[in-house]
Amino acid sequence: MTQTMKLTTKIIDGFDNKGKDTTVWDTSPKGFGVRFYAKGKVAFIVQRRIGSGRSAKLRKMTIGSYPAINLVQARKNALEAIAQMQSGSDLVQQERDRIKAEAATKAAELSISELCDKWLATDAKYSRMRGARYGTPRNPKNVQSNANQILRHIKPLIGDIKIGDLTKKDIQQMRDDITTGKTATDVKTKKRGRARNRWSRNSRKGRSNLIERSKLRRP
Repeated sequence: MTQTMKLTTKIIDGFDNKGKDTTVWDTSPKGFGVRFYAKGKVAFIVQRRIGSGRSAKLRKMTIGSYPAINLVQARKNALEAIAQMQSGSDLVQQERDRIKAEAATKAAELSISELCDKWLATDAKYSRMRGARYGTPRNPKNVQSNANQILRHIKPLIGDIKIGDLTKKDIQQMRDDITTGKTATDVKTKKRGRARNRWSRNSRKGRSNLIERSKLRRP
């Protein structure tokens, strides 16, 4: 639902959106408005095309929440944003890129052990298979199997390495160490007494794809 009127502080304070998301556009500057959310939040927004022409991308961005910033400051911020967008600056994409870069920097500081723990607590619980099974809960036994593999093999060998420092050489060395039995353990079995538990080349199917999907920096 949208409306257009000359925005004033009195109108914003007294506006009744009847419990629905509603946008009220200001008469000036064009593309500046206030968004009333069903849950009570109120935010100033700007909607403008990047550059000129009908084919130019239409972007919408929030420039502040009310009453954290007042109407006067919001109009000032809107005019600055509109001027930059008209000149071709995609402020929305720039903000997305900034958030993505910050997330990547933060992720690079995680150790492999920390990444594994995070994966086990979240994505490991849901299927990544294509089709109807995508996103469905996995068998808890399979998740526990992954946890055991991580604890026995990945953490002891490369757990202390930071994600940003992980290389393909590290992965290959881990594979070689597992294959040669460096992380092999003796485990009890019900009928065979004791058995050697190795993660060999033939059992790679059970290995978590967590590391494989990480973006690796060449050594």
